Order: sequence, then C-alpha cells, then structure tokens
Amino acid sequence: MLLKGEEGNEFELNIKGYEFSENASDWHDANWLNIEIRARGPRGSWNALAPVLLTEEAEYLANWLEKKTWSPALDGIEFLEPTLSFAVVEESEENLVLRVLFWLEFLPPWAEGSGTRERIELSLKRKDLASASNSLRAQLSMYPRRNPDQPEPNARSTSSGDIAFSAHAAKLLKPDREV
Repeated sequence: MLLKGEEGNEFELNIKGYEFSENASDWHDANWLNIEIRARGPRGSWNALAPVLLTEEAEYLANWLEKKTWSPALDGIEFLEPTLSFAVVEESEENLVLRVLFWLEFLPPWAEGSGTRERIELSLKRKDLASASNSLRAQLSMYPRRNPDQPEPNARSTSSGDIAFSAHAAKLLKPDREV
C-alpha cells in the first residue's frame, strides 16, 4: 500500500511473508508477518523490514483505513508491537492529515537509539485511504490467518487513548464480530 501526501511525504507498507514456517504451532508465531516499510519525510527517506504485525492486525489496519474514507473522527490505531501506529490528526469532509509514527525497528537511521518516535504527516484525500485499504487487502489474500481454531491475541490499549488498538476499537472497525 502506498500513500503519497500532497506535501511530498510518502509511506509505503508491503507484506513480505510470514515470519515463521508453516510448522509454527503457536497462534502468534504462525501469524507474524514480515512488514517492509518505505518512508519519506522532511528529514529524509528510509526503509526497514521487521516482523511487526499479526495477520489480524493487518486486517484491522485495512478496515480502519477503509473506515476513515467515510467516518470522520480524530482517532488512531496501534498494534501489539509498538513499532508502527497511525492517527488522524486533522480532517475535513474530503481531506485528512494522517500521522504515521515509527519506533524501534522502524526508526530512520538518524533517530536510532534516541528513545523517541519519528513521525511523518501525510495530507491526503479520503479516497487515497480506500486505495491503500484495497492494496493491503490484496496483499493479505496471499497471507491468510493460519491456525484459525486457536485463540486470537488479546488486544491492548494505550493509556493516552489517542492512538489505541483495543477491543472497543476492534468492535468499531469490525462491528459484525464479537471481541
């Protein structure tokens, strides 16, 4: 999925496969995805590759992006691995500003070891998020959830509440599903 901001910032996310082989018996181990990112912001460009999303979290991200095309709300989403998160920080009827936060394995070289998160902001049309959601879903179709009969991971929320991946957020993003 590729997002290009009107100001020239860019964010790209691609699924590069499962972290572990098909023989992984634990639900988490069976469903970790290797995620490659490429980012360009005011301070420069960088790319990184790390196993930071579970298959279900990638599904939630696709749902959240789709929801942002029609549902105005300043909110965000964060995952079990805190390396990547997203938040809508400004919006109008047709446009929004999406903040992408990077940490740990996804920090750019100039921020490694700083203990802080790096961020870029993308000024986007809402329709850009629909395209990104569809692209992510197409990638996910090649890497479906494995061991679906095992329990799913517990969602967690942040204390700040402004960027959260919680059971409540999951229900909002996927209302037909009990969480």
